[in-house]
Amino acid sequence: MTLEEIKDKILEDRKLITVRPLIKRDFSLKLKDSFATVIIGARRTGKTSLLRLFAQNLMKNGVSADKICYLSFFDSSFDASQCRVEQITSAYYSLSPSSLKGKAYFLLDEVQKLDKWGEGVSRLMDAHDCHVVVTGSSSRYLSTDIAAELRGRCLPVRFFPLSFKEFLRFNGQELERTDAFSFEKQIQIALLFDKFTQRGSYPALYDVDDQEERLAILNTYFSLTFSMDIVERFEVNKASSLQALLRRLVQISGTPISIRKLKTYMDSIGYKLSTELISSYLMMIKDSMFMTELKILGNENVQNTNPIKLYCIDHVMPSLFTYFTKNIGLCYEHIVYSALQRRFSNIYYYRTRSGYEIDFVVTDRIEKVLMLIQVTDDYSASKDRELRSFEEAVPELDPESCFLLTRDTMEQVCVSDKIVKVMPIWRFLLLDEH
Repeated sequence: MTLEEIKDKILEDRKLITVRPLIKRDFSLKLKDSFATVIIGARRTGKTSLLRLFAQNLMKNGVSADKICYLSFFDSSFDASQCRVEQITSAYYSLSPSSLKGKAYFLLDEVQKLDKWGEGVSRLMDAHDCHVVVTGSSSRYLSTDIAAELRGRCLPVRFFPLSFKEFLRFNGQELERTDAFSFEKQIQIALLFDKFTQRGSYPALYDVDDQEERLAILNTYFSLTFSMDIVERFEVNKASSLQALLRRLVQISGTPISIRKLKTYMDSIGYKLSTELISSYLMMIKDSMFMTELKILGNENVQNTNPIKLYCIDHVMPSLFTYFTKNIGLCYEHIVYSALQRRFSNIYYYRTRSGYEIDFVVTDRIEKVLMLIQVTDDYSASKDRELRSFEEAVPELDPESCFLLTRDTMEQVCVSDKIVKVMPIWRFLLLDEH
């Protein structure tokens, strides 16, 4: 790879930053000297667009374009395997020698395609006054591997598909405030929430009207994740059994599962897998970030002896293998769990001593219970059961706040001397502070 070829690539990719404005995403990238920021996320969540948005924001805040080295290695016409970070550094600073003074920004998309990129990024940060932001996702590396490759010199930022607030923005609705709405605005937002529920959170699907087309795209995402991010990456031999397991997990996502029950199911469809192999497959699936695990609240022994739940990265993905819209409550749970993951690290489900279940429990780092959250699609039919769950759980957990999230009901109910805030799910999703 010649220096001139790399210079051409730098200049060509610089155009990608300004070729068109991108719709704002709600994100915050951590920047720290001598540390690379690593954007971590599942396939097709918008990591490439995030890098370009970050570059656009830098320019809006006064950083000149020649201070930004944005490179995308997705294009197969540029053989990144024949290029090293040191060559990029030389090419960039020869194009922009003024950047040797002051902070420069290296934004590298699909960085794992570069030869010996980990060593090169480390040397770049040691030798120059710069910030480095990288992404990666392929059959060889996911973003979690990139973080490991940098040997601790990284700041991971987890990135998700569209939140509901972002979905509104993609549909031309930028909210000036999120705590009060006119009646007309409430109707409008509720209709868009229904649209969000039907279309899912992948950025590419927000404006796809045809349901069959959306399902075809979802199936492509599922297939790519399975074949590239799991099978190829982990060099799986028994791919058919893993595919059958993954399909089953997506089909029953959001419901309690155990290794024993999964083994029984796999046996029933002709795949004789050991519990150890099923556990290994689960680790691969979670590592791809295609599904996220929710454990029960409790100590290690409690967690090891109780079922887990797995939720898909997108709330519409289960519709590939089941008529998911019939269980709209589980779809709502997916939406709420995704929203909670953006803000909190410690999220669990809970079962009271009498066997009543709380959908989500949020705690702080010292296990103080911040929130209890129940989700229902039919408040009138399930009100008594949901409130009974709070009656059992509140004395046991002493939460700071309680939420019962519904399709459209708004009220407050006193349970065990604690106010349960009943509100539409969309309103909860738009709260600046839960």
